[in-house]
Amino acid sequence: PRKASHKRSGCSKNTKMTTRAEREKLALIEEKRLEKEEKKRQLQAKRAARDARKAEKMETSTMNSSHVGESLENADGGDGESKGDDGEEILSQKELEEFTSSQTTVQWSKEEELRLVETFWKTFEDDEEFETAKERWEAVASRIQSNRTALQCVEKYRELCHRIKKGRELYLLQQAKSKASGNVIKRGQAKHRSHLQQKRELEEKARIKKKEKEEQLKRERIAANGGRLSAEDLGFFIRSGPDAERRVNANMDICITNVQLYGGTQELISDGTLKLVNGTKYGLVGRNGAGKSTLLRAVAEGIIPVPSHLQVIHVEQEASPDARSALQTVLDTDKERTYLLNLEKKMLDEELDTVDGIDLNEVYERLDEISSDDAEARAGGI
Repeated sequence: PRKASHKRSGCSKNTKMTTRAEREKLALIEEKRLEKEEKKRQLQAKRAARDARKAEKMETSTMNSSHVGESLENADGGDGESKGDDGEEILSQKELEEFTSSQTTVQWSKEEELRLVETFWKTFEDDEEFETAKERWEAVASRIQSNRTALQCVEKYRELCHRIKKGRELYLLQQAKSKASGNVIKRGQAKHRSHLQQKRELEEKARIKKKEKEEQLKRERIAANGGRLSAEDLGFFIRSGPDAERRVNANMDICITNVQLYGGTQELISDGTLKLVNGTKYGLVGRNGAGKSTLLRAVAEGIIPVPSHLQVIHVEQEASPDARSALQTVLDTDKERTYLLNLEKKMLDEELDTVDGIDLNEVYERLDEISSDDAEARAGGI
């Protein structure tokens, strides 16, 4: 029983400690909440003071137009008649018609306009009391030191108020347009267009310089070879002449080991062996995407190297429309035969002894070597 009581008392002590910790935590939270409310209150007070200052400025700027409206309302009465505050007519309808018919356009100078506005405002600043608007405008007309009637002053003041109103509307419209145009993201030419142009010019100069250097190396290589073009310069496999790879006693079979072939990031062939026997026809069979065309393209482009004395011709699956016949298309694929026939024609037409270091006799010998006379028959067999 004693042990049980000790345990119960211990539990109650831990519970009190937990409650005190929670109270401290709640007190801290409440203190932070009060601080936030105080900051919000101060911020609201600052905003209210700022809004009050703005309202005061707006009231000052619009005071002119408000007094103008009041004065015009009192002077005009809203129905086209000249009346005062109590509805008393400034001029009778007959007098107004006579004055309007006899009135001529009177020009006001800027000094007179300024004096009119200052005098009108001074009647309010001096706290002078006038029973009607007519008396106020008669006092203004007498104080501006000019031969102007009260009605002329009213009409001129109304014109000035109209100009002020239109000017303010125009100013607000321009401000709105400028603000709207400032929010538009302009998408046009780059800011550093000159730098881009300079970069393109430098790249173009580098390409021209590289091309000139390649042409210079080609000329030096041709000069070192006695003026003859190599297979690299001609761009096709040479089968005839002294520069051709001799096939005498050469093995015509192909056996290439350790073939690695990739189609993008996919591995198509790993540690493969390509073995082709001379005189045997082969066909590639496989599903789409297995790499059949990729393998043939790799052999034709030299990615999978074949012996240098062998010629590889790769025919695409599809051909673009052409006006040539099928026979002529096959004949044109023999670039060496076409090259030799063009040399023969050029030498005979221009009566030249040599072209590219080759004379006419060598041209005929090389045409015989590649069996040019049987080319059409062989092309027809294909």
